[in-house]
Amino acid sequence: MKKWFIILLAVVALATLQLSWPARLTFFYGRPDLLLTFVIAAVFFLDFRAALAISILCGLFKDVFLPAGFGLNTVLFSISCYAISKLSRQISTEPGIIRLGLVLSAALLNNIISGLASVNSGALIPAGIFLRSLIIPSVYTAALSPLVFKLAKKITS
Repeated sequence: MKKWFIILLAVVALATLQLSWPARLTFFYGRPDLLLTFVIAAVFFLDFRAALAISILCGLFKDVFLPAGFGLNTVLFSISCYAISKLSRQISTEPGIIRLGLVLSAALLNNIISGLASVNSGALIPAGIFLRSLIIPSVYTAALSPLVFKLAKKITS
């Protein structure tokens, strides 16, 4: 019970940090997706049911506090949790570069689907801005993922 309370506090802290990311740390208006990184870390350090519960919780936090379509991030985080869980059974995810690649690919897919959903809802986004908002936050998320992995490992052990 105490572990779940600490995980809930970590999710709230990461959501708050993601929403109020310091302006000096933004790179071309790109911010990292700390909640997605925490979901992926939960897949590596917890069993599947616990990671899926965390992915739903993180998705709900992101859906509540961001002006995107409600439920989109919950579904995307759950799909990412399931896909990375299945993939981690088939390949070794111990080397750090593999984990960084998984975070980068999950962030790219998450940003592509979110961007296409906003285009489908009627928002006109120029191609250059779409690519910039696709690539920079994804790389930034992958770059900061080792810090979130260390936090998640400390929390879950």
